[in-house]
Amino acid sequence: MQIFASALVLLCAMQPVAAQPSPGKAMALSVLLPGLGHHYANEGRWRGAASFFVLVEVGLWLGVADSHWQRSQTVQSYRTYAATYADAQLEGKDRSFLVTIGTYVSSDAYREDMLRKRRWDQVGYVDDPLYQWHWDSEENMVIYQGLRAAADTWGQRRTVFIATLAANRALAALSALRSARRHRAPQVSFGFAGPGQGPVIQVVMQL
Repeated sequence: MQIFASALVLLCAMQPVAAQPSPGKAMALSVLLPGLGHHYANEGRWRGAASFFVLVEVGLWLGVADSHWQRSQTVQSYRTYAATYADAQLEGKDRSFLVTIGTYVSSDAYREDMLRKRRWDQVGYVDDPLYQWHWDSEENMVIYQGLRAAADTWGQRRTVFIATLAANRALAALSALRSARRHRAPQVSFGFAGPGQGPVIQVVMQL
């Protein structure tokens, strides 16, 4: 019994699963392109979460492009409208001026209102011809207001799409990390052999 015990060899080794994905690499790939980390963790298969995240990414980028184009077109429209119907020069003007000309029918009406409210520091700049305007009708001023508001709305939508792109990357990275970890389950093998007893007997357990 003692001779057998001394001859008995116990082999215990952790054996990695073939082609184990790296959780860190899966996360990095998902930050680069949502869905790519799942594609890597799932042995190159575009299915499930991989397809979902990449389709969401494509949809969001289309949303960014569309909202950017719509805003640009609307900005050009209200600038042209103000130049045509209010003889206003918007080049180089800040947002405050853009809002002001949509609130007062003319620079004279604006000056009178500021004087009435005793806002002396906000009166002088409309003395400059470059900061004067006069709408030919209140109806056209209202149309201008609508165009400018629409441009702001498109800009806000673009911001939301961009924020959602960041969120999609974060969610995809965490999901890919979990997916890669699930594919890294180790195996433990035990081998037993006695002196002159032929092949080693192995018992493999999946953890």
